[in-house]
Amino acid sequence: SYTSFESMGASLRGGLSLGLSGYQFWSVDIGGFRGEPSPELYVRWAQWGLLGTSHSRFHGTTPREPWEFGEEAASIVTRYIRERYRLLPYLYSCAAHASESGLPVMRPLVLEFQHDPAVWNEDTELLLGEALLVAPVLRPDDNRTVYLPEGEWVDYWTNERYEGQQSIHLTPDLDTLPLFVRAGRVIPRRESIQSVSLADEPPDLDLRVELPSTEVGGADHDAQSATDDRRSASFEYYNDTLEAVQEIRVVSTPESALELSFPTSTPVESATIRPVEQRPDAVEVNDVQLSPVNADP
Repeated sequence: SYTSFESMGASLRGGLSLGLSGYQFWSVDIGGFRGEPSPELYVRWAQWGLLGTSHSRFHGTTPREPWEFGEEAASIVTRYIRERYRLLPYLYSCAAHASESGLPVMRPLVLEFQHDPAVWNEDTELLLGEALLVAPVLRPDDNRTVYLPEGEWVDYWTNERYEGQQSIHLTPDLDTLPLFVRAGRVIPRRESIQSVSLADEPPDLDLRVELPSTEVGGADHDAQSATDDRRSASFEYYNDTLEAVQEIRVVSTPESALELSFPTSTPVESATIRPVEQRPDAVEVNDVQLSPVNADP
């Protein structure tokens, strides 16, 4: 790959094509391999490579370390590196599902929404697993049109909520990757660390729960504000059963529950559930109901 926005788009199309061809895992050279990327291109490529692929490499014919591209670029890329470490539990669950099902970690939208003609030729967006929609900025400006498929989608950074089956027009600043959470899914995260080899103790698991609006008091939630109290509530649970986590269920109503399965028995120190409108009816780990420790509404 070359150091240009055109080559970045071609790399994305190549990765999506390989996913359709049976490759579950795929890596990208951040910044492109041949040439010297501009700071803007480097940041945009790093955002996609860190939060939109199963693997990526800071690798090319010239240096690719973040500090080679100026203070602003280094600061932004460092933040995305830390966010990738936070998302490692989700990435591990995506990898396990890929190995079991054959579905790629980085998915074309058409794999999940085959009956939507609007995504049949969509090659500028992707799903990371089944819960995160990533729309890399592929041009040297701040304009981005994002198509959101069926369902509801929540901005990962601002918590704004959008109805699906529409295109939205964004002007993301250089430090913002358009990233959306699919409502009705659970995103497991942990604290950011320097290296997984330094994780001597089980992590505190942060479960981001995005319920469909029909389960949180009505469907009128277009572009929901991040200041909504409903979006900032968090509840912490602890139980000895967390030492060997294989499945977590967040029961939101008597008729509805969100489930999260782990590839292996995973040790976890505690679990924080957020953001939700009110305390879930129950949180179960390995079919054992946890007791709440505290609530921070």
